[in-house]
Amino acid sequence: MAVIFGNSECWTYAKIARRTRDGRQCFRSVYNHYLGPNNIDHMASRAERKLRGSTYHGERRNWNFEKFVNTHKEQHHVLLSLETHGYKGVDERSKVRYLNDGIKKSRLDTVKATILSSSEYRLNFDKCVNLYKDFIEQSYGIRPTGIRHICSQNRF
Repeated sequence: MAVIFGNSECWTYAKIARRTRDGRQCFRSVYNHYLGPNNIDHMASRAERKLRGSTYHGERRNWNFEKFVNTHKEQHHVLLSLETHGYKGVDERSKVRYLNDGIKKSRLDTVKATILSSSEYRLNFDKCVNLYKDFIEQSYGIRPTGIRHICSQNRF
């Protein structure tokens, strides 16, 4: 275990079993520190805070709807992975609620109203994302990032 944990931060928690050369105690110490009940709650709180804190105000150079959705999906995966360690998880309705709460663009209020009025959309995060994406692309004619059109003026 010293070979595995010796050069990392967790060696502080694994070092307790070094004198007795008890590999199981070493592993349990590291496991309890990183995946114990308190740390699971902290990790879940961080993920939920990121879900609440990510916002979409429209298409920008460094932040677009795709990045906004990817942030949400990453946090969903974090919360899903914590279920094996005792966390109850986040349900589909909460995922949709976090998504809608993060969208601050007033032009997308019609999509929000559609989602809130339909039980089919309120219970399916991916359908909501697709609805938003379709609306954004059709309404604003968003071009893929990286494409630039250069207009030249011919002056005689």
